[in-house]
Amino acid sequence: MDNTTLGIDDPYDFFPDDIRTELFIRIGSHYFKDKIWKEWSNATKAIVPVIMKHSDACGQSFPSQTRIAVYSGITEKSVRQGLKGLEDFRDFGIKKEITKRGWLKNKYWLKPAKRNEKGAIFISHAFFNGGNWALLSSCAKAIYPVLQYFCFWDFDLYGELEEIVESPSDFVDVYRDRKYDFLNAEPEAIAEYSGISERSISSAFQSLMKCYFIESLGTIDNRMTWKLFKQPPRIFNDYLNEQVRKRYKPKETFTY
Repeated sequence: MDNTTLGIDDPYDFFPDDIRTELFIRIGSHYFKDKIWKEWSNATKAIVPVIMKHSDACGQSFPSQTRIAVYSGITEKSVRQGLKGLEDFRDFGIKKEITKRGWLKNKYWLKPAKRNEKGAIFISHAFFNGGNWALLSSCAKAIYPVLQYFCFWDFDLYGELEEIVESPSDFVDVYRDRKYDFLNAEPEAIAEYSGISERSISSAFQSLMKCYFIESLGTIDNRMTWKLFKQPPRIFNDYLNEQVRKRYKPKETFTY
């Protein structure tokens, strides 16, 4: 497989140094309220945020299946299975196009969430460009957007943890620059909205902690409480670039 097939200029630098912390994907609240997310397979849940990450303002994108596979942490076969799961989704479209050089490529369309949609969630591009999403377990990918849907922010708790002395009048500035939100949702609710079994949630949380999406705060007000980071405290782009090189670097053969 060459660089052209891979859809990148240099397979050794697939995950960039600039992880684009200023960019976010937006997933509409109707994905969760209408149980759309819940009904999808884990393969579909793995690729939808990645397609969103590559989409323009109109919802169009052109990533290769290999590129989607690498960013999703799954195989190309699983990508195709995930795409098949979107065939009946009214807000998704895919069609073949031929480039000026005569190459076939897929053009994806995923309807963007409305800018004023209440309850929409936001996930930083840094989690994808840093390789954190790719390293999550399938169940962790299934529940993370749901955790974002259930998360909240508490000025007093945040101020206590960060030792902030500002007054409530500084709420807007502190909220804008916050490092994390909070979560204390019950496992039964997470399972219901994510479509995974309640017994799988513990291992999914372990994966999310290991990949720097969340951090435990222990029990607060008799509820297990977590930080949900707005940006990953650590990224894995160097490690994943090495994995891409091992997986896709063409083997040189010599004939004597």
